[in-house]
Amino acid sequence: MSNDNFVINENNAKDALNTLIEKTSSVKGLVTATPDEIIETLMAYGNKPQAKFVHGFLTDFGLTTTNAPTMEIGTSELNMCANIIVEELFEVFECFGNRGLRTLMHSIELLYDKYEEKMIGDKDITIQLPIQPIENLLKELTDLVVVTHNLTSICGLHNYFDDAFTETMWSNISKGYATDISAGDDCEEINLREGKTIVSDTQYCHVEQPVKDKDWYVIRRTSDGKILKGSHYRSANINKILNPKTND
Repeated sequence: MSNDNFVINENNAKDALNTLIEKTSSVKGLVTATPDEIIETLMAYGNKPQAKFVHGFLTDFGLTTTNAPTMEIGTSELNMCANIIVEELFEVFECFGNRGLRTLMHSIELLYDKYEEKMIGDKDITIQLPIQPIENLLKELTDLVVVTHNLTSICGLHNYFDDAFTETMWSNISKGYATDISAGDDCEEINLREGKTIVSDTQYCHVEQPVKDKDWYVIRRTSDGKILKGSHYRSANINKILNPKTND
């Protein structure tokens, strides 16, 4: 289901809703939302390019985003991005088994030596590398996407990627709730399962409204703020994209 053949607008929004409920398992997860609320979500996300889609998702879930270009981001945000990018990189090459991980580790060792020489001079003095212009950052992020699609193409997955992206994002969105009541019910159940109470100072999780005045709620783990999966979360069904006939 690609945007070339499926464009959501005010005239076909209800048909779009029915089609997505039928074809996309993660939309079925939005059981607490009314049809109008789901349509509003589809209109907000459905036709956006991937970067804007992810930006909207991150904003709605209360994660750090900025609307204007800037290099001034916090150390915690920089650490988080480094950690998840490296983690996802390892998970990609882990798909190829031991050979994939050995190949990745060898590449990392070579790059470590290269950048260690770049940061430390002949006298073991740390060199202060300058912060580069933001256009350099945008170029390198674009290159990161391009080289990712290099592997996509080598593995013959280029025709499936857009639909896999959409399916994965709808799965992520299904972690959210349209009402605080349904979020509260799931949160209480999770707390009880973890041996906590919803009113306890040591509660395992709590309900949060990430964007003020917007009817959208998430369950966060109190210790670290991680967004938890509720009862209507649906994992991404990538198999149905690769093998649609077996999922009819």
